[in-house]
Amino acid sequence: MKDYRHYFSRSLSHFKDYLLFQGHSHHLWPDAGFAGHEMAAHLAATQADLKWQTLYQDIIPKAKSIISSQLGLSHQDMVFAPNTHELLTRLMETLMHRGAKTLCTTTSEFYSARRQFQSYQTAGLLKVNWQKHEFTDSAEQILENLGAADIVFFSQCFFDNARFLPTEEIEKWLAKIPSSTTVIIDLYHSYATRQLKLDQINQRCYLLAGSYKYAMAGEGVGFLIPPQQGPDLNPINTGWFAQFELLENNPKTLQYPQGAQRFSGATYDPSGLCRFVKVWQMWQDEKITLNDFHQHAIELQKKLSTITQPQGAKLLYHPEQEHGHFLCWQFQTRQQASEYQQKLLDRKILCDSRENYLRLGQAPYLHSIPQDLF
Repeated sequence: MKDYRHYFSRSLSHFKDYLLFQGHSHHLWPDAGFAGHEMAAHLAATQADLKWQTLYQDIIPKAKSIISSQLGLSHQDMVFAPNTHELLTRLMETLMHRGAKTLCTTTSEFYSARRQFQSYQTAGLLKVNWQKHEFTDSAEQILENLGAADIVFFSQCFFDNARFLPTEEIEKWLAKIPSSTTVIIDLYHSYATRQLKLDQINQRCYLLAGSYKYAMAGEGVGFLIPPQQGPDLNPINTGWFAQFELLENNPKTLQYPQGAQRFSGATYDPSGLCRFVKVWQMWQDEKITLNDFHQHAIELQKKLSTITQPQGAKLLYHPEQEHGHFLCWQFQTRQQASEYQQKLLDRKILCDSRENYLRLGQAPYLHSIPQDLF
């Protein structure tokens, strides 16, 4: 197994006695991330307002190129925001304003999306069809239950059980979905875990993701990629960055730029973009790929499946299925999962729990797993 720990030396120096299984929750920064943060501070100190020119002419194009390559896209049309929630609400409220009244989603979506959909539902703005699935359900079964709505929203990898929906299965499902249905795919736990090939899917689907987890750049880099064959929406929630390129013309009326930039908001902290570019330029220089990280995670997952398991919990793992870069142990109750997490933390084993699931991540800086972990 490859050892990537020296790339994270600055962060790991604070966790010398810990076993870190939290990469799926709060991924440590590589040392290059700190260099990116310093670059952002340097730009602010030495260029003042002119830093935005550097960002839009150099940093942002580099970030778009990296993301496009990671997702296997044939274009670089995307927009950034401080978090994906801002982009999701901007998109959803525009769709509802245009007449969307129904949403089909799953009960396994991340809290931010779940809470927002519950809010729309409670306010009477949207009728939501919540679909539940089991870990043992096939990808085909999970997807077949999604549809018959104006909007369909789902994760490629579910945050509560690590089930990963293969791209090929999503493509097959899409062929059956009416073109009038807007499809939004949350890549929250799939982006940057492996090389993806989403160009065909992106022809008609919105893609949503960020840098907080497996992209190793910390908070601040949410992005939205509109479908290449979709309508050009004019978001009703819009900020002045959406007319950034139009300022020289001093527009007196509401105008929107071409492409994804029309989903822009307002001023944001660009340090995350600087970290992101520095981190992924470093991995490129080192000739280390997403699939290298994916293979590392697979090896760790195989090891975790063979050691003594925690009493009273069921490991959700199948060696023939695709998983996110974390595994889940299902307890009977939320309290049991939470108590077991605390039990591990008392032994300096850092992981997390969500509802009745104990979650252990497989980050590149995790190198070995003791047989008596649990």
